[in-house]
Amino acid sequence: MSGKSIFPASKEAYYGDVVTVDTAKSLWFESKMFGSGDEAVRELKCSDGVYAYQDGSGDLLKEVRLTANSTAYLKWLAGSYDGVYAAG
Repeated sequence: MSGKSIFPASKEAYYGDVVTVDTAKSLWFESKMFGSGDEAVRELKCSDGVYAYQDGSGDLLKEVRLTANSTAYLKWLAGSYDGVYAAG
């Protein structure tokens, strides 16, 4: 799977524009419990917005006004803690 297939479509925007953030698609993976033989297919849902910080801290933003060159971060979370954590 390429990164392009999971992210929202790219859009052109300009300084001062207000951008509404589309939610990225869910990620699916097969989880294997080592030594137990148990397998499960799990879904990681993307948060509904973007973060300004790579660690997912701060406010979750659904709309942003472009005032400088910026990087926004997506975050995928499992429905409940199962020993797996993923952030984009």
